Amino acid sequence: MKWNVVYSAQAKADLWNIHGYIAMSLKEPQIAERLVNRIMDAADGLEQSPYRARFQPEPWFSLGMRRVNAGNYAVLFIPDEAAGVIKIIRILYGRMDLERALEETTSEDTE
Repeated sequence: MKWNVVYSAQAKADLWNIHGYIAMSLKEPQIAERLVNRIMDAADGLEQSPYRARFQPEPWFSLGMRRVNAGNYAVLFIPDEAAGVIKIIRILYGRMDLERALEETTSEDTE
């Protein structure tokens, strides 16, 4: 089964913010472009086998949320087998407090 990968509004904003920070604040636009492409490649790679990724701890486990790493970033997603969709919920720096960041995620993004 091949899955369709879709990005929530928050995940799109996360990508935009990652790119903007590295390109503008760190003045490394080429590195920013390569990193965003690497993150998107990791997310797109889930279309073949999303269940290879590990679960997030509770309370996100009960939602079926999983995580795959792309460099120093965590791609957080929920597979919906009935719809054949992988919804990318957030893309966050892996060393940040993921639990706290996920608490700020809107319920619209997880549905």
